[in-house]
Amino acid sequence: FTKSGSGTLTLGAGGTNFFEISKAAATNDVVNVSGALTGGGLLVVTNITTNALVAGDSFKLFNAGSFSGAFGGVSLPALDAGLMWSTNALNTGGRISVIYLAPPRFASASLIGGNMVFTGQGGTPGMSCYVLSSTNLLLPLASWTRLATNVFDVNGSFNYTNAVGSELTQNFYRLLTP
Repeated sequence: FTKSGSGTLTLGAGGTNFFEISKAAATNDVVNVSGALTGGGLLVVTNITTNALVAGDSFKLFNAGSFSGAFGGVSLPALDAGLMWSTNALNTGGRISVIYLAPPRFASASLIGGNMVFTGQGGTPGMSCYVLSSTNLLLPLASWTRLATNVFDVNGSFNYTNAVGSELTQNFYRLLTP
């Protein structure tokens, strides 16, 4: 169902909010509020199909002009091994997403000619990733140089090639996701 309304909506601390989700387009429950949405109570989400959820699946439960508050508890459908739910955008954008349990990582690094060639795996398909570099491992992360912004492919992998000069004696690399 889709519930739309104007003004504001406050979900009470003692209430339970039931949502059904499905991977089929435009079939999951969603609440649309033109004003402010204040989260509260318990959020219970059920997958109404037999289709397995996979990394990269994302469901918009709430559309609102602004978000505040937080749910007191969240109950989400079980996922296959190696996957977990991300609720990072639930209280700020109304979205829940399926992600890999382990963080993405470099799979290989090879010096080929004058290039450092990296492959990575374990990312969420379509998710951005950043390759950072520094000659000083002890520098704060904010001081590292961003070499590239990549997107994980449909298998959760990426490739990146970085030209390196012969004057460098050491260089450190780090993979980050948002």
